[in-house]
Amino acid sequence: MNLRNDIDNYNEKMLKLQFEVSEDINHKLTKGELREKFLKRFFTEELHGLKVMNGILTSRDWQSSQGDFIVLKKDARVGSLDIYDIQDCKLFMEIRSKATKMEYEELQMHAEEIKSRNDNIIVGMFSYAAKAHRKTVLSRYGFTYDKDLDMFNEYEKKLDQYPDVDFYYNLNINYEKDDELPYCVIRNVDGEKILFLQPPVIGNLINVFRGTIE
Repeated sequence: MNLRNDIDNYNEKMLKLQFEVSEDINHKLTKGELREKFLKRFFTEELHGLKVMNGILTSRDWQSSQGDFIVLKKDARVGSLDIYDIQDCKLFMEIRSKATKMEYEELQMHAEEIKSRNDNIIVGMFSYAAKAHRKTVLSRYGFTYDKDLDMFNEYEKKLDQYPDVDFYYNLNINYEKDDELPYCVIRNVDGEKILFLQPPVIGNLINVFRGTIE
């Protein structure tokens, strides 16, 4: 018996339930804001000392897209306008309800822009679901599927279409194919990406955030 795994299974079910009950809200912006706030509360409760904001990163005459989930240094300049110096950022995460190929490509573009100005920032995405099935999505992240062995092959960097993205978590709420479970892709210290499929996988994402706490 692993109590931590039991708790993380509970956490993933709670995240799924919150997504499903918020579907009844017709106003899209309100729905998105509720989900975003729930996620922030979840991660800040899991990790003491995690400082999460939303806003824009700046560097001289450059500014990022609006960030849904930004982790800042302890002594970061905050102010009242949700604008932060890129050197004060440790992690930049986008949140998507049902991620599309275009959104993955935009994330890669944003990651490349951000890392060209501060390559210490961890960049990734949390999605509740995806337009494409797991095999299709993971093939774009460098993991091909072996039909004969019924398993994913090891990461191949040359196949990775999103080389500047450090992590991707998909709760995988797929109403058309309920047998697909959450999965997570994380870049390790050697620059290789690791695929996590054995549930629960939310703990692996929590560990990414844990590494940003000073």
